[in-house]
Amino acid sequence: KARFRTQLMDAENSANPKRIFSDIAVLGHQDYGDFKVEAFDTDINAEHPNKGGSTKLVDLLEYRGVEMQWVDQFGIAGGAPWSTELNRVEDAEPFDVRNEIVVSRTEEGTRIETRASVVAILRSEIVEVAMSAKDDRALQSIEVAYKVYKSDEESGKEEERVPNFKDERFKISKLATYKAYKEDYAKYVADLKEFKKGNLAEAPARPMPPIEGGATFFVDPGDGPNGLKIKEGDYVRVWAVARDRFLNDRYVVSAPVVIRILTKEEHANIIQQQFENKLQELDDLARRQENLLDETRKTQEMSPEDLAKDETSKQIGRQEQEQKEIAEKLKQLAEEIKELSQEALKNPDMDPKDLAKMAEMQQKMQDLANQQMQQAKAALELAMESDQKRQENLENAEKKEQEAVDELKEMAEQGEETAREMYANTLVKRLRKIAKIEEEVETNFKENFASIIGRTMANLDPKTREMVNEAYGFQGTYTREAAELQDEILRFYDSTNDEKFGEVVKGMNEFGPVEKMEDLAKKILALRMESTVLGAIELKNKFNEWADILDPKDDGDGGDGGEGGGEGQPNEDLIERLKELLRLRQAELDLRDKTLKLEEETGQKDAEKIEEDAFGLQFRQLELLGDLQVEREKRGDGEYLPAAQYRMRDAEDELNLAGDPEGLVEAYKWALVAKAKKPSPKIEETIKNLSGKLTAPQRKRAEAEARQLTGKKE
Repeated sequence: KARFRTQLMDAENSANPKRIFSDIAVLGHQDYGDFKVEAFDTDINAEHPNKGGSTKLVDLLEYRGVEMQWVDQFGIAGGAPWSTELNRVEDAEPFDVRNEIVVSRTEEGTRIETRASVVAILRSEIVEVAMSAKDDRALQSIEVAYKVYKSDEESGKEEERVPNFKDERFKISKLATYKAYKEDYAKYVADLKEFKKGNLAEAPARPMPPIEGGATFFVDPGDGPNGLKIKEGDYVRVWAVARDRFLNDRYVVSAPVVIRILTKEEHANIIQQQFENKLQELDDLARRQENLLDETRKTQEMSPEDLAKDETSKQIGRQEQEQKEIAEKLKQLAEEIKELSQEALKNPDMDPKDLAKMAEMQQKMQDLANQQMQQAKAALELAMESDQKRQENLENAEKKEQEAVDELKEMAEQGEETAREMYANTLVKRLRKIAKIEEEVETNFKENFASIIGRTMANLDPKTREMVNEAYGFQGTYTREAAELQDEILRFYDSTNDEKFGEVVKGMNEFGPVEKMEDLAKKILALRMESTVLGAIELKNKFNEWADILDPKDDGDGGDGGEGGGEGQPNEDLIERLKELLRLRQAELDLRDKTLKLEEETGQKDAEKIEEDAFGLQFRQLELLGDLQVEREKRGDGEYLPAAQYRMRDAEDELNLAGDPEGLVEAYKWALVAKAKKPSPKIEETIKNLSGKLTAPQRKRAEAEARQLTGKKE
């Protein structure tokens, strides 16, 4: 769309007597087979009639040409009408609209990125979704749309593959708009005028329209200031939406990416399964190493004449190459186990002893690949190059290959034991998870007694109905989980003959948890208050009882083992500290990567969105600072922790939280909201830290706003 403005040329303006406009006619031509002329409303400038006037905003798509005619104060018409032809140029819709999840890791200080369309993360993680789009003329904006689903089946419905933005459950917000281009173009026009007047030495460069752009959307499932407040077990689908500048009601939507929010039990189970897959790869390498050892022995047993042949040299060369490939594969496998350990560190439910064993195995793999296997490769290389000491070099190679075989077999046995322990731990965690679900049913029905008793589903208030429906849905989900769990415990008992698992198998067969849970689901839906609470208590107690049989709770009596837990036993407190510090280190690396990413997007992403994302990172830095303080108070400072906390405070200052009073008030408010929903020592520590940075009026204002959000009275 455009406005047409009129102004007399200098020659007319300087005539004597001076001419001014008294009437202006601006006509638009339409040509669709029939010729049509439409006059546009034109207002003449009353104070400066020689400057003419301006039309209304004209939709250029409706016309093929425009001409202007005028009359002066003496009723004399101007010269030939001014006219212009409007040639329509097709504007294609935005294209190449992309939407990809950024999966990053840090190796030796280098950030390595890969892209994915589906990921599963813990609720404590933040994931990046990179969005980009192109247009043949210009982009108006890139927006993000997302929707949370309760199940994968719901999120995979065909009608949900293209988002219906009229659905109020869709959340849409702008990530990047290209307003700067309009400002740059206005400056270009002004500078061009100055250049023509001779006030600028060089002609200004014409700004290019934004034909492509991109931005990053940070998906934070948590309850922080920028958190999406997604629950464990939910799915979120995310789309990129690209709008056309010239037809901004026209948009193109990318394919969705899917993010699954794992429970800690699911995450631990995935870690255990992936570890078992790595052990399969280790077994394959052990077989290859054993086959190489057999080949080396066969070569070694050849007659001196056969050993000296060129064909034998080539054969030894192939064996040397095989040893090199096995060592490289083992190094790669060690790196993958290292990455798996780092992923496991994100989960507070992972057993620290399992993590320590994984780290030990990874180090042994690296040592074996760099020592015995390299020595065997070097001996084979010498045997290939010279036939004078070929027998001796083959003997050295055979010795190192045997050592490698023995090490690999020992690692495989230890790995299988670790995998069994990890699997047993995941079974325990899953039992306790079901117990927790039943405890929530018990608690929710007790707390909502007055809202439920004597009512039917049809006349429940919306909040209570949602609670009941959720309890019923979870009951169905975890009934299936209980059935799978019962089968898995039986299989584990059959393979290990562990008496504890045998006792649980017997107990579950006699009790029938699946049938009891199915019956409880019916009672929940029927709003049978007493039988629901009693049934939930019975199931909670049973699942906790079976978990305690497999993993008895520590009664606190450590005996005479001392701090180290007895000779030959790992120092549990040291392992816990190591795990927490490694988790904090990984979290700081992730935070650094996201800060660098945000810095790269300054100038591309909307300033408001940049500030919002920066605030989320500021809040996360404060949380980590609080976590480190808790660790210091719990287990002491050690040599480096005070310095580490000082550096984290530096990072907080760099993120400008300390200099942002309103940001602190906002952080304090959301920390109070998080505490109201689910109190924890970490949140308490965050609140304590923030409270000390605020004035009394600021605290009162934040507390009042938090009460409004949580619905609590003063």
